[in-house]
Amino acid sequence: MQAGVLALLCCAALAASAATTPTPAVSHAQADTAYARKDWPAAARGYKSVTQAEPANARAWFRLGVAYGSQGRWDKAIVAYRTADGFGRIPPAFSRYNLACAFARAGLVDSSVARLQSLVAAGYTQVDQMQNDPDLAAVRADARYAAILERARHNATPCSDRPESRQFDFWIGDWNVTSNVNAGVQVGKSHVELILGQCVIFENWTASPGSGKSFNAWNADLGCWQQNWMDELGDVTNYTDGHFTEGAMRFHARKKTAAGVLQEHKLTFFPLGPDEVRQLGEHSEDGGATFKVDYDLDYRRVR
Repeated sequence: MQAGVLALLCCAALAASAATTPTPAVSHAQADTAYARKDWPAAARGYKSVTQAEPANARAWFRLGVAYGSQGRWDKAIVAYRTADGFGRIPPAFSRYNLACAFARAGLVDSSVARLQSLVAAGYTQVDQMQNDPDLAAVRADARYAAILERARHNATPCSDRPESRQFDFWIGDWNVTSNVNAGVQVGKSHVELILGQCVIFENWTASPGSGKSFNAWNADLGCWQQNWMDELGDVTNYTDGHFTEGAMRFHARKKTAAGVLQEHKLTFFPLGPDEVRQLGEHSEDGGATFKVDYDLDYRRVR
């Protein structure tokens, strides 16, 4: 008797479990096929069926929002996108952005602005999308839009307005380079430019003979400037602990010579006006007590 009762209970439990997780009337594959074909009514029916069977399926909720939005059914799109965003499994750049668009299309500008503010506060960077998306036309007419767009611009190029990252901009340009040691003899040319979202100052040095390149950037983690120099002979020098102090950019490095002697190096850039920069390279073999000049260069801007 007990075994029979247990068997009946197990069957009842399995039946109850099956009843709570019904199979969707339309399969995932069918819904995905309609979505790929942009058959939005069929896609909406399919993903609605999937979400009814799997209420925690964030992907299905998101695609349901797309299907509703593509038909202009903004009230239903809002519910679907909000549900998808709530699970935290769809990147906000998709779920929250589309929710903001649906609110804007529905005439709920305040709700759209709130989602966009949340989005840029989380690091959203797609400036062009915000500027050109027709779904956000109502928001672009709102007085709060300018601040949202500026925050997105900052996210996209965080170095552009960071004061430390702009300390070395005086070196940007095209230069003829002469030697202050050898009576002003021209020793090379240098092209210095901003790259990588205005985070890196890149030098392209050419001479006869010889060429080299350096990457210069403010390292926010270490709180200093760094320069990585390398040339065609395989020489590499990593300058660290760089700071703009006393009117000049000053780098330091420790490096062994071919003979194994450890040297202290200093590399200093002096801005001498808008069209002239002095670059001074020095080394010490006594732990920094005294320094000898390796090169003393004058950069003159090419107009």
